[in-house]
Amino acid sequence: EISACLVGSEMCIRDRSVSAALVNLGITLKNLRRYEEAEVVVRRAAKIDTAIFGPDHKKTADRRETLGRLLTRRGQGAEALIEHEAAGKVYAKTLDPGHPWLILNHLNRGDAMRQTQNTSGAVEAYRAGYEAARASLPADDVLRPDTAAYYGRALVEAGRHAQAVAILGPALRQLHEHEGYSDVEAIAGWALARAQLETGGPVAAALTLATEARSGLEGWPQEQAALDAWVAAHS
Repeated sequence: EISACLVGSEMCIRDRSVSAALVNLGITLKNLRRYEEAEVVVRRAAKIDTAIFGPDHKKTADRRETLGRLLTRRGQGAEALIEHEAAGKVYAKTLDPGHPWLILNHLNRGDAMRQTQNTSGAVEAYRAGYEAARASLPADDVLRPDTAAYYGRALVEAGRHAQAVAILGPALRQLHEHEGYSDVEAIAGWALARAQLETGGPVAAALTLATEARSGLEGWPQEQAALDAWVAAHS
């Protein structure tokens, strides 16, 4: 049982080391797509840090943010949203509005809402992240096209195709210049393909965009299945 302790004491130092080790283990398990096991160890880390720092500390918020992402990957969007909203309240008090962690919190909330079919809520959460990135980050910061990819996809799913095309086109070109963002590039390309087709673009170009995006969605089988069905329907 974890109990509150005096920060700086030997017991707290030990517990903080355990928490850090658990988070590292959770990240490893997540990368292996062993999400249920990852959730167990991250919950344990969150419990330790809550006891040490209290519920309103940024360290605790970090753990809840990580837990929320895992819950979303496990299909528990409603539970994930609780974690992200709690973390976001702490970040809003402790970080500048344009801090990357706060921007990513907007995206994480959008992911959780999207999973629960709250399309309008997801659009607003992604929009908040997109606008905060544009207002606060340098033009060459990859988080700007990153947020644009998620916001653009939400616009497509809300039927706002022309607006999505205007956002996704530049974002896709910028993402292509950065390594390590193949999944986000795939999200942007797959969304742009649908938006272009809906706004009168050539079918062949849209199909090429979608086909090129497929490999980047490897970790999202439902997205891949939807893409395959869309390609088959328009080929």
